[in-house]
Amino acid sequence: MNPFQEITSHADKGDQTQRVLWASTSTKNPQLSAVLYVEELIGPDTVNTIPPAAMEAFRDHGRPRASLEEDVAAAQTTMEALGQAGLLMDEITGGLLTQGLRLFAEAFDKRLNATHVKSPSEDDRQRLGKSTHLGSQTK
Repeated sequence: MNPFQEITSHADKGDQTQRVLWASTSTKNPQLSAVLYVEELIGPDTVNTIPPAAMEAFRDHGRPRASLEEDVAAAQTTMEALGQAGLLMDEITGGLLTQGLRLFAEAFDKRLNATHVKSPSEDDRQRLGKSTHLGSQTK
C-alpha cells in the first residue's frame, strides 16, 4: 500500500487526516533546480511551507503534479537497497528526530530564558527603599 493511502485510509473510518508537513523546502545548492524540493514533495494531504523565492520560482517554471505518488515501487526498492547496504533508515530518521527535538527545545529554552524577568526579592526592594509590588514604586 502507498504510504499516503495508508495515512488517508483512516479518513474512511471518520478519523481526521494526518497531514505531512514539509518545512522550508528551498534548494540550498545553486547548482540544483530552485524548485527541486517543491516539485518532488507534492502529494495528497501535504503542507509545504515554501519560502517566497522558491514559490516565485515554482510559479515561474514548476510542474504541479502528485510527485509523491510517482514510482512508489522504485522508492521501495531503493529503501530496501539502502537497508541491505547497512543504512538503517529507522535508526537514521530516529536519530534525526531526536537531534531535531533537542535543538528545538534548546532554542525554545534560550528564548524563554531571554524573556524571563527576575522579580526583585523583598531584600532587594528594602535595600533600594522602593516597593515594586504590582508595578508601583514608592519611597
